[in-house]
Amino acid sequence: MPEPRARRASQKAVLAALVEAGIAPFPRPEERAIASTIDRGPKVVIDLGPEVFQRRLLPSVNRRKSQPVIDDFVEFARGQSKTKWRYWNVRPLSGKIALDKLEVGVRAFGDELGDAVEYMRKRFNVKSFLVTMHIRMDDTFETFDIHAHLILDVGGGDEAGARKYLMRRFAEVDAPRRKVQNVGNAVAYMFNRLYDHPRIPEWPEEARRAAWALSGSRTKLVRAYGAFAEWRRTHKAGRGASDETEKSGKQARRRQDAPQESQKPRPSIVTAFPIKGVLRGLQIDFKVNPSPAPASMLARVDAPERTGAAAIAGSSSSANVSTTPESVAPDTDSFHSSKNRIPFRKVWWWKAWHYEQCSIPAPIRRRALPWERDFDEWLQIKSLGRRPPLRNPAQLRGGRRVSHSGGQD
Repeated sequence: MPEPRARRASQKAVLAALVEAGIAPFPRPEERAIASTIDRGPKVVIDLGPEVFQRRLLPSVNRRKSQPVIDDFVEFARGQSKTKWRYWNVRPLSGKIALDKLEVGVRAFGDELGDAVEYMRKRFNVKSFLVTMHIRMDDTFETFDIHAHLILDVGGGDEAGARKYLMRRFAEVDAPRRKVQNVGNAVAYMFNRLYDHPRIPEWPEEARRAAWALSGSRTKLVRAYGAFAEWRRTHKAGRGASDETEKSGKQARRRQDAPQESQKPRPSIVTAFPIKGVLRGLQIDFKVNPSPAPASMLARVDAPERTGAAAIAGSSSSANVSTTPESVAPDTDSFHSSKNRIPFRKVWWWKAWHYEQCSIPAPIRRRALPWERDFDEWLQIKSLGRRPPLRNPAQLRGGRRVSHSGGQD
């Protein structure tokens, strides 16, 4: 699984490729999500960039949508005997798909898979749990090459008969007889590789537009069957209000996907987000072309994409890719270099003084001593072995009045 930094780079590359193909991945490109800490501690401002459409073609969105299902399947498989579980792959009998027929071909392939799953359950007593379809690109013929992965249970059924049926029904079948070695890794691969995200920037523009349209349609690339689908329904019902929250979130994303000409000012969102391993309270404001924050007040966030702030604000990876000329990637190194040098008890300097041109808050300067006011003159006098004269004989030093000759009055 790629590291957070690699995932953010992949997100930026995919967004740039979509913009290059004439696609607008931002529902409100004129707005940017600005998050600021509201709890105790040093003030941190994070530019999350513009929101993105919640479509699986974007790596961060796909990961956020997939992780709950992955966790559910791992929990579903815990405690069950998996010696008769199989991990099979199939390809459609229709072969490769033209660039302008992607949605039609994927929908037809999904219907064939649904019929095959139902037939194997009734005829061979082979129960399927999960089916995912992967979208790939054939660079040689410039066509889409799709395939599907299945996790099923052949215990108590006719495994050989189900394998022969799939070989007659589909063009290419990989159906090994060995059990699933690691269910978690298998399911994570099935979900995280629905689209070939690292190769999307290399796809032709027509292919990117077709994949974007597919990700925004009602065609499902992921389908749950049998005992796992029933377990998820029961599990969701047991969680109570979380089901309503998910439904309201889906409705909000549908409203977001339908852009409106007149938009009211959006309210702030208060959430929690881990910053450098510490959970911090954040307030997210949506501003239209905000003035860039000082570089010394910006922080780099190496946090998982599944957490609340990135999910609510769309994607923290889109901060450097935008269609507006005002969106400039901030330099965040100055904040880390200064924060590491300043004790926690003196962080209030940030709030007391705004040093926009300095990398660190200026120290509280003491009053210069008399011989420090003219450094060159002091060096010249010191080289002659004499004490530098005071500019004002009436000055006090150490509670005694000092004259030019050094004697006391």
